[in-house]
Amino acid sequence: MNKYSGLGKFATHHSLSIAFICLALCLAGTYSALNISSSVFPQTNFPRVVILVDNGVMPADEMMATITRPIEEAMKDIRGVVMVRSATGRGSAEVNVFFNWKVDMIQSELYVLGRLSQIRSSLPATAEAEVYRVTFSNFPIMGVSLTSRARSIIELWEVARYNLKVRFLRIPDIARVDLIGGRTPEYHIVVDPLLLQAANLTLPQVTDALVKNNFISSTGLHEENHMLYLAVVDGRVHSIQDIENFVIKLVNGHPVRVKDLAQVRRSPAPIFNVVTADGENAVLLNIRSQPDGSTLDIANALKKQLKEFKQELPPDMKLAFFYDQSEIVRSSVESVWEAIIFGLILSVFILYFFLKNWGTTLVATLVIPVTVLITLLSMKMTGLSFNLMTLGGIAAAMLGQTATSVLEGDRVVKIRVKADSSGLDRLASLRDLPIRAPDGTLVKLSQVVDIVEEPGQLELRRDDLRQDVAVTARLEGRDMGSAMAEIRDTLNRDKSIPPGSIEYGGLYQQQQESFRNLLIVLFMAIFLVFTVLLLEFRSFYEPVAIVFGAVLAMFGTVLALWLTGTSLNVVSFLGAIIGVGIVAKNGILMLDFVKHLQAGGYDLTEALVRSGRRRLRPVLMTSLAAALGMLPLAYGIGSGADMLKPLAIAVIGALCISVLLSLVATPTVYFILLHLSKKNQS
Repeated sequence: MNKYSGLGKFATHHSLSIAFICLALCLAGTYSALNISSSVFPQTNFPRVVILVDNGVMPADEMMATITRPIEEAMKDIRGVVMVRSATGRGSAEVNVFFNWKVDMIQSELYVLGRLSQIRSSLPATAEAEVYRVTFSNFPIMGVSLTSRARSIIELWEVARYNLKVRFLRIPDIARVDLIGGRTPEYHIVVDPLLLQAANLTLPQVTDALVKNNFISSTGLHEENHMLYLAVVDGRVHSIQDIENFVIKLVNGHPVRVKDLAQVRRSPAPIFNVVTADGENAVLLNIRSQPDGSTLDIANALKKQLKEFKQELPPDMKLAFFYDQSEIVRSSVESVWEAIIFGLILSVFILYFFLKNWGTTLVATLVIPVTVLITLLSMKMTGLSFNLMTLGGIAAAMLGQTATSVLEGDRVVKIRVKADSSGLDRLASLRDLPIRAPDGTLVKLSQVVDIVEEPGQLELRRDDLRQDVAVTARLEGRDMGSAMAEIRDTLNRDKSIPPGSIEYGGLYQQQQESFRNLLIVLFMAIFLVFTVLLLEFRSFYEPVAIVFGAVLAMFGTVLALWLTGTSLNVVSFLGAIIGVGIVAKNGILMLDFVKHLQAGGYDLTEALVRSGRRRLRPVLMTSLAAALGMLPLAYGIGSGADMLKPLAIAVIGALCISVLLSLVATPTVYFILLHLSKKNQS
């Protein structure tokens, strides 16, 4: 009894058990489908950690020497670092640490934080640094705007900060809510320079008095009547009146108060940009998801919250979405599912066309949704989400400064000391600004400094500890490969450029690295297919012939990309790899039946001919069903389908040529190999 009848006998004998297991897996897959999170792209830990440093208005060259370079050098000895890139400007620096794809990025981020803390004491004390690793969750998934024609921008900011943001953060899977625009409320102490000079004071003295005396402090414990009291000294200010009556200095026993030389106003914080929505000043709330959060679930909860807010907020305040990634996710997921279902329907007709039996067609068709549901269960168990890629796989200094703050009802309002700008509207007025010399005397600013106007400082860029100048360009109407070839040729002919001084980076560098990695994946796929075939046939002849035909199928992929004007990219490369696996399957069908016929007494030539005739319909049926199933994606029907279009075209190209290869090329190579073997033996 051969292995086929044995397998069939096993399936017949255990039919109830197999049916029950399939049903259980389908139910689990259905549950998984209803609970899998959804996003545009799969969650990816990019091998990159970003360090952002802020240090006021320090000049760029000093930032480079005292901050950027020490951080770069400290990062280079972390395990897995392949490159450090930085950009330094006045008072700010961005250091990008790139790792190889093999490292654990959560652990790598901790290494970066550790190295940064080790060198913290050697950096300027005023420098502040933020560290984060780059993932898709770094980018907002939704944006909400708050506008009003009747209210000030300060009121809008306070509603957004203390009402909307807090409520949004309660929604499951929301990680951060960032505010853009609006004006933070502050108390401004606007000092008159003439009154300041008359009082023999300077702006730093006003600031220091507020910093040193606007505080609360414990003086100890007091016990009385069997009770223990905490004694505190509270010198905090709570209102404009408290700030106005704040004593800055005693002169001959008489207090000099803030109101004696300044006006106190509740004003918006200084800003250097204006944010609008629908032509009106607005506060924007950018919403970021947890790495494993579901965009669709967040969107549904957020829309429910917005309906409640609209009933609670005054009628003049308007809430609206200015960006909603969930619409992209929803339409993309629906489009790909439609493509899958449409492809399934086409496959049913192809199966019936060849089988001419609805019962057999139904059984063959049921395998497809069962396979999809089991795949969804696997996705749920491995933590994957619904996204384009997984579904595609299923288918195939003048401001003085902030002095202190006021606690005004679970809300901190800063106090800012500034000179009256009406008397300092020109550079000439600055020269008369009074400052206190070390010996206590007041002098004019012009007596101790020269005021000069200079152009803004250039941003200093470094790549792998070397200074560089980046020349960037955008392409339109042509592919990257041909454009880069022309750029390389032009620069190579320019004799004025020293050899080795040019490096090509950006998307081109990433593309080349991706292609190299995918080429390794392709060779590994071929090797694994060859290994499986070797175990199946226990001979080198069949695996060599089948793999030869599978590799030749890549010419079909190239031809399909060329005919449709589709570029060779990462997605189409993945399609080529998938195509190799599918074409290898057709070769197995062909040569496996040859072995069966030879065991029945047929010679090699007759066995090859009979196998070709017998396997023509199955090969045509499976290839056409798979190709037509990918057809909707190849046409790019629906939102987001363009991303999967190259993959579908590549797979269809491999499938179309696989019929010829499986029935002609693979048998021919197999015949030649056996013929040569026999000739050598004789």
